[in-house]
This record gives sequence, structure tokens and C-alpha cells, in this order.
Amino acid sequence: MEWLKKTVGMLSGGGGNENPELKDRRAHLRTPCNERVMVLLNEEAISVHVNEVSLMGMRARLPRKVEPDDVLTFRAHREFKKAPPPGSAPAPLPRPPGALGKPSDAAPKDKDEPPPDDTDTEAVPFKARVVWARKVMNTGEYEVGLRFTEIVNHERDRWTRTVLKNAGTRDIGSNRRSNIRVDVDLPLHYRTQQGYEGDGRVLNISMRGLMARIKLEIKAGAELTMLISTGVSGTSLQNLKGKILRCTKQPDGEWVLGISIDDITPKERKSVQKTLEHLMKTK
Repeated sequence: MEWLKKTVGMLSGGGGNENPELKDRRAHLRTPCNERVMVLLNEEAISVHVNEVSLMGMRARLPRKVEPDDVLTFRAHREFKKAPPPGSAPAPLPRPPGALGKPSDAAPKDKDEPPPDDTDTEAVPFKARVVWARKVMNTGEYEVGLRFTEIVNHERDRWTRTVLKNAGTRDIGSNRRSNIRVDVDLPLHYRTQQGYEGDGRVLNISMRGLMARIKLEIKAGAELTMLISTGVSGTSLQNLKGKILRCTKQPDGEWVLGISIDDITPKERKSVQKTLEHLMKTK
């Protein structure tokens, strides 16, 4: 049966059943869509079809071969309502059924006059990393699974939310970018409130918390000060405060901690964001 599972996994997206990152991507809301975006391939801008999107990434068809871990530059366009100019009269309220009087005191409009254009478009640049790619049979195209590389990109988020809304998706708010969790293996040094210091490994991290493995049991509710080293200057986390949510003993005698980092300063949150973006680009 194992060979059958692997075959099904490959056909469903490049071995997704064994890819933790792909599992994480699919744990978030995905919606079929029919969108066109521009992608830069070998310095040439090409229009491609996006057939699935979420707040974490998308699936697209590309006319050329790409490899996993390639970072591609995209540009989408979002249509939005123009804001009325300052001092302009508000739009008239609809008349209730059966109301007496003239429909409007304004001058009659020419029937052939087109309605005023109250919409505008904005360019939405963003980057995404190739998670998997497979050739579409009997074509020269490639089906590609992509994951957005930036944790925060407000223009892109507005575009994806618009696409999701137009596709009929309702529960957009529950699919938050703060839930993106990156699997890592990073050295951890920690200090408890009682002054005890120890070392461990960080197993994964998100904007809201992290999971770590250490050699000592620390009860839930305790607070830690942590140093997490990425090996790259400017992306390590120093003096990061965390609160232990759970501590689970492992068969080898070590302990796995679930640690919340919700209660941190805006400056510390920006540091976590910078670290996550670095980790997503280098995985």
C-alpha cells in the first residue's frame, strides 16, 4: 500500500503527503478561481492563469519549467471603488415604493450617456516561492504550487481577499497570516524567571508562538526569555518573551514546549516578522 500512497501523493501535487510545508499550505482555506497575473520569467513578463488561491499562496499554470525553491516575481491588478472627491454631493437615496412626487429634480440625463466610471485599478506586486511543479500531460505547460514569501504585504492581501470574496468564499477572516508556521531546526537559549538557563532546539515558529524541545520540564504558565539564533545577522531573536502553554514529555526523556509569544511589543513583533520572512525565503 505504501507505493500506492506515494503515487497518489505525487499525482496530487509533487509528493504533498510527505511534504510538511505543503500540508501547512493546505490546512488553510483554498478556493478555485479564474485569475490572470503577470509573472517575470527570464526577464520576460508573461500572463499566466491562477486557478486556486488562499491567503498563503496559490496554484498557477506556467508556460515554462520552474524548479522547487525558485522565487518568482508576480504582478496582479485589483479593481476598487473610487472615493468621491472632497465636497461632492452624496448619492441620492432610493425613493421608497409608492412615494409621491417627481423621481428627481435634477436635469434629465441623455439616455445614450454612459454611466460614470467610479472604479479604478491598482498594480499589486508580490513574490512567491515554488513549492512543487509538475508538467501537464500533452502540453508544454507546468502546474505550479506557490507560497507567498512575505508575511505582510497589504496590497497582495487585499487582492487575495478580493479574489476569495468574488469566488464566493465567506470565512476569509479565520484564515489569518499570523497562523503561518515555519518548520525549522534552530538553536535556542532560554532563561526562566527564577534565573535558570538552558539550551534546546526550536522546531517551528509563527507570529503567535513556537514549539521547542528542551531537556528540562517547565510547567505550563511559566515565562521565558529566549535567544533564537538563525546564523544570519539581523534575523536572530534576542530577549524574546514567551509563555509556556504546554510541556509534553517525549519517549527519549526530553520535553516539547508549546510557547506563546502573543504578549510582546510592536518592535519585537517586527523582529519576529523579519525572522519569519528570512526563514521562508531560505527553506
